[in-house]
Amino acid sequence: MSKKNFFEQVFEKNVPVDLVTFGDFDGNKITVVIQDCASEKKFGSNDTKLKVINGLVDSMDFKFESDDDPYCFEKRMISIIDTIGMRIKQNSSYKKDKLNIHIVKEFIEDFLNSNLHKNSEFINILDQEEEIDEEEEAFWKSLMEKPKETE
Repeated sequence: MSKKNFFEQVFEKNVPVDLVTFGDFDGNKITVVIQDCASEKKFGSNDTKLKVINGLVDSMDFKFESDDDPYCFEKRMISIIDTIGMRIKQNSSYKKDKLNIHIVKEFIEDFLNSNLHKNSEFINILDQEEEIDEEEEAFWKSLMEKPKETE
């Protein structure tokens, strides 16, 4: 019996992998290898990348970093929020001349003011427990079923 190499030990056979490569703040190359056995038909999908992002953020541990930098938690969270703001700017009609953090603030305010957080499409991904008004739910469902208008 032959010994498995690292790749064979870590990854499922015949399930595709996705490579995401980017540079860090110092220009160093970082490569993330993603294999989602539950979503093999959606190879490279944003759903899989979202699972990875959530998993990576959830896995961050600040217990020992705070000894060296009392603001390490805030710096990491603001960095994540800044990246989210940049992505919102690139994929929406929000003003491009605002700071990324302000774009995120506006996005969240717009989301809450429109009551989308009460829609079942979103309620399952938010950390809330709230009864859903059936009339309001029917309204949101009818909106979600309408095709989006292209600009």
